[in-house]
Amino acid sequence: MTTETTQPPDASTVEAGVEKDVAEDVNAVVQDQTFNLTIKMPQSLPPLKFVVHAHTSIQEIRQVIFDASEAQGYTCFHLMFDGKKLSDVIELGEVEGFGVESVLELVEGEYTDREVRVHLTRFRETLTNFASFLPSFGVDHAASLLSCVEDKEENGHDDKGKSKNKRNGKDSKRNGDAARNGPGHHAFADYDFERKGATLLSDFIPHGFNNPNRIACLKSLSVSPWNPPPFQQKSRGDLLYLRAETLEGEVLHLTCCASGFYVNASTDGEFHPFPRQRKPCHEHNIHATLSKASPLFGKNFARLQATNARRNPLEYIVTASGATPWAVKSRSHSADPGRSLDAQLTAAEHADAFGARDWNEDFQSTRDLPRSTPQEKVLRDQAMYRTHADFIEAAVRGAVAVLNGSVMSLNPQEPGATQMYLHNNIFFSQGYDQREAFEKLGGPDAAHVAVSKDVDGVRLLSNLEIDGLHTLGTAVIDYMGQRIVGQTVIPGILSRRAVESESLVKYGSVDLGKEIFSDEEFHALSAQVAKALHLAEHEVIDGEGKVHKLFTSVDTKGIVGTDGRRYLLDLYRITPVDIEFIEQVRSDETNPYPHEMALLRPELIDYFYETRLRAFVEERQKEEEAKKSKKGDGDEKQDVEDGDAVLVNKEGAEEGHEEKGEDVIDPPKFELEFNTDVYTLVQLAGEQQDLESQRSLTREASTFLRETMIQRLVVECIYQSVPIDGEALTKRFHQRGVNMRYLGKTVQVAESTAAKVPRCPHEYFTELCKQEMIARAAKHVLRDLLKDTPLYLMGECVSHFLNCLFCGEEGVVPVTEGVHGRITPKTLSYAALTPAALHERIQKEVAKRFRFEGIPRDLILSRRVPLLRSICLKVGLQIEARDYAWDATPIFGPSDIVNHYPVVKHAEPRASFAEEAMEHAQLSLAQEQLPIAIDIYQEAAAVYEQVYGPVHRDTGRAYSALAMAHYQTRQFDLAQLFQRKAVVVSERTQGIDDPDVLQNYMNLAYFEFMGSQDSTRGALTLMRHALNLWEKLGAGSRTLESASTDANIAAMLQQLGHISLSNAFYERARETHELLLGKDHHLTGASYDALVKGYVLASDFRKALGVQKLAWEYLRKRFGDTDERVVSAETVLRNLTERAVSDAKKAKLASHPPRKQQPTPSPPSQDSTSIGSKGSLPIDELLKFIGEGGKKRRGK
Repeated sequence: MTTETTQPPDASTVEAGVEKDVAEDVNAVVQDQTFNLTIKMPQSLPPLKFVVHAHTSIQEIRQVIFDASEAQGYTCFHLMFDGKKLSDVIELGEVEGFGVESVLELVEGEYTDREVRVHLTRFRETLTNFASFLPSFGVDHAASLLSCVEDKEENGHDDKGKSKNKRNGKDSKRNGDAARNGPGHHAFADYDFERKGATLLSDFIPHGFNNPNRIACLKSLSVSPWNPPPFQQKSRGDLLYLRAETLEGEVLHLTCCASGFYVNASTDGEFHPFPRQRKPCHEHNIHATLSKASPLFGKNFARLQATNARRNPLEYIVTASGATPWAVKSRSHSADPGRSLDAQLTAAEHADAFGARDWNEDFQSTRDLPRSTPQEKVLRDQAMYRTHADFIEAAVRGAVAVLNGSVMSLNPQEPGATQMYLHNNIFFSQGYDQREAFEKLGGPDAAHVAVSKDVDGVRLLSNLEIDGLHTLGTAVIDYMGQRIVGQTVIPGILSRRAVESESLVKYGSVDLGKEIFSDEEFHALSAQVAKALHLAEHEVIDGEGKVHKLFTSVDTKGIVGTDGRRYLLDLYRITPVDIEFIEQVRSDETNPYPHEMALLRPELIDYFYETRLRAFVEERQKEEEAKKSKKGDGDEKQDVEDGDAVLVNKEGAEEGHEEKGEDVIDPPKFELEFNTDVYTLVQLAGEQQDLESQRSLTREASTFLRETMIQRLVVECIYQSVPIDGEALTKRFHQRGVNMRYLGKTVQVAESTAAKVPRCPHEYFTELCKQEMIARAAKHVLRDLLKDTPLYLMGECVSHFLNCLFCGEEGVVPVTEGVHGRITPKTLSYAALTPAALHERIQKEVAKRFRFEGIPRDLILSRRVPLLRSICLKVGLQIEARDYAWDATPIFGPSDIVNHYPVVKHAEPRASFAEEAMEHAQLSLAQEQLPIAIDIYQEAAAVYEQVYGPVHRDTGRAYSALAMAHYQTRQFDLAQLFQRKAVVVSERTQGIDDPDVLQNYMNLAYFEFMGSQDSTRGALTLMRHALNLWEKLGAGSRTLESASTDANIAAMLQQLGHISLSNAFYERARETHELLLGKDHHLTGASYDALVKGYVLASDFRKALGVQKLAWEYLRKRFGDTDERVVSAETVLRNLTERAVSDAKKAKLASHPPRKQQPTPSPPSQDSTSIGSKGSLPIDELLKFIGEGGKKRRGK
């Protein structure tokens, strides 16, 4: 969350010298023409019209029709033009004779087994309001709350509008804010300034979510007991039989056949599959058949379709990148015969796909698609993402099946931890040290880290897109305390003949360096990798004493598959080791680190390289300037021919931009390359001087991390933008190249900085770092417990663990016994856990993994909700969203643990062209070229939609950027439109309480507030929802972001005329700024100014005078007595003093009236409308308003 929500987020840093061809590509796509396409529908239905362009494929048009409610449920069809059937893979621009005025015709298709399943699945989605009837990953997966939050404002709030705290109640009484149940009602009418709701979860999910007033169309719809069709009926086109009970009470038996659906003559006791004589209702779509057979169905189904048409499609479009909320309200489970139909349709779909896909071939063939033009890039990215998404879904299902014991092992004779599996053409193994490759590096702990690092390596190499070099599709799945690795299968690697014949390994080693391979072609490909990742060519010695030259680590393997492709795998050591950290923990024998797989992050290597390059350039510039000054003015144009590097100006300088420091060194002359095998067990060869230089470089990078990057990270997080939750903290660490093992050192650096710098607002940041250490330590402990716990006791294990964590150390937590006593193991590791033992174990884990001691128990108790959330997200838990009695024992029961879902780590393909477009748009925005920026943002969003679909994190990011650009051009309607899309998409892909999601809510609220005064109440509703979740994230702590939010809420309330409540928020913003920054900071000064105006509008001149004195003192200290701002503040102070004295005299006279009664002047009008209008006036108008009463008295 940015400090000022009214300001756009900082634009990403974009290099000035962006390639010209990329810019031309973007401009070419931006200028691409769009037009309205008309689809002629059958059955006299009205035509469909939507916007397309020449590169729109027929498949994409089919998908639009499939999703459109106006299409009346058509799913089985094909498109025709000029009497010819169109292939799904071609684009409109490739259709012969097609023009912008042409019309496509939708023709009903022939049903197959698969088409019937698709049609019935779509029909069931419509009947259930697109609710997730078969949750694959968890309850409310990919949920969005926006429509529910906005409906709450439209339908009125459930509260009674009563103030819950003295501060709010007192101000409301004095200022007349009592119209809370009438027209003056708003979302903050009952706001609790004591933030007691920060520990409650009953309001985490808004009331009414997922409980819509569903319109019943049928009593039941299920698979008929006459299934499957007998052979003689299959030969007549019968595919499936259904049984439906209508609202009229009639039982219908339906035949699904090649031409559609009809009512047959069967009953529950007799089989007559032919159309019944009375109204068989033979139609192509099932809802048309049922509408003719049942009038009530037709009536209610029409209402249901109208209701669904009003919903935002982004709320229910299927996405492969949905987020699972950690707290949910479990739904009441009611009988629905349709669920059996859903299960059969889904099971049949998976059975058809089982083992049918060669995942590796799909990955590599899509990767080999051409990418020479912008459209080819987009189509290639789209194909890669869809293949990757399908693979991840299959890998997750396979991993869960493996852990559930549903898959046969390839080596059942081996111990369980070393067994391997092949399921659905995906190779599964457990994340353990199967070949004892990590025995000397930490064993299972090192292997656990290595498989995660391997995913990072796959991401790095995939982004390089080196022709001829391939990587494997890889997914790491954590579930029930186990780690499973799913990978695509290299052709030939599982063949017995391949094992017996010549080895497939051509590069690196599979036996810890005993036998090393260094194929020349692989070496040439690795050279391209090395150039991009700053890796050095180095020599290693194998077990026989032979010397081999490699670019990558010995542990990285190059394999040639039987398909002729070259693959690099085991990419966990793609960066050098963090030698400073390793040597530090080696010296601490009493508290050893779990493993020695401590590597530097790729982001750190990039920062280090840029820092060294910048220093090198500056040094050479100084040398050149010194030489030129010696040679004199006449020799300034002489070329430098002393063999040193040649300075080359950037393109920006050639175009006339005279900027200092834009010179760079010819890249071949600047070398900084790392040997990833130094400080490892690998035996190195080569000149001793070169080896020492490589070791020294690795050590310098490690020192750079510890002494420079951590300090930069601390300053950024404290003074610029503090992360709100553990996930945002982790992302910030990784972006700056800092590993999470440095959490302890980061806290020490932050506290050291705070001790040296006065008014350093470090408290929230250090508490968050400590909370993250606790959460990560707790994750390791809980994983160990789950690993030894049967799946049917998961709820008992997790609830007992959470009770021990959040209860006091002296508490006694009973162990809940399940219903499976006859098969439950006699000894369960979690059953012996006590609060004291768990706290001690967490302290040891923190000391071991983060080198930090002294985590206070009070921190766990004070940050229960955010800590609970962090643990749930890390382990994959969903708990019941209810108000927990935190002081009770036990706090949780097994029924509170709703679900445990797999947590997946994978390397998602990039939409490279869209990313380039976003960078160009940000550059245009920085240059204040708003129209160009908006055009390119729109193109980027369109490309993201084409590649990922409309519901994806990056698509939401493009919507948000586009909304902010429209806001800057004061196109508030468009800003609200795209920001609303950004809210829904980010909710579904990042989580309903992710900090970015809450920021999107606040931006939407502000856009609505700025767009229309009539939308202020709706804006406050959005703000209240965001603030409610924000306070739970931060445990009610005060941050600079919360102060900014308070100021925005105050401005909205002031616009509505709720002045006292507005001032209460302004007061809290002022208090937060004073607490964190002191009275001499410019943000504190701005809060003084806003609060003075608020007090003036409330006619509380005594308080206004006190705050204005603080504002005047701040301005005088900063700008001096003669500054115009100081003079103006002094004038306001003088007028406020006069008015305060006048009001005091008036109050004294009122308390001691004279003997002879005199008429008393009336106070200034407090009409809310006039007050609200004065709130936006400049300071001279406020001065006039302050002096109104005095002038009237002097006039008398």
